[in-house]
Amino acid sequence: MSHHRFAIPALSTIAMTVTAGCGARSLTGEWLVTAFEIDGDDYLDDLSQTYEDDGCIYHASIEFTVEFDERDGDDYDGSFEIHYSYGVTGSCGTYSYNYSESYDVNASREDNGEWDIEIDDLDVDATCTMEDGALECDGDVGDEDLEMTLEREED
Repeated sequence: MSHHRFAIPALSTIAMTVTAGCGARSLTGEWLVTAFEIDGDDYLDDLSQTYEDDGCIYHASIEFTVEFDERDGDDYDGSFEIHYSYGVTGSCGTYSYNYSESYDVNASREDNGEWDIEIDDLDVDATCTMEDGALECDGDVGDEDLEMTLEREED
């Protein structure tokens, strides 16, 4: 019986490791687009700007997020969202405006840790591979090359 005492904790550790590995491959949840290049041009560099003019401070930003909230086997459905934010502060008063656009996104598992992601309304088709907890995607937007990185949002 003393041999079984040591086997059970060892099996529990293996089971937890395997389960954690499977959960890490799940797409369910919110993802922030942290890199977005079309034909080699980095579009995230210019998506947040602040400038001052005559005592007024203007700030504008755009952020891309993806949320996979429906799962059917190895396939996921969700939304690709573009969040716009604009604000003015300073001598001209305070004003802010926020707006979001949402597009359907679908992900189909192609291989272990690899998904085909499509955003039909934006003509996006990419193959994404899970690397160090992030999705590294290569594909196209229409006729142009797309490289995109998605990182899981922190709670």
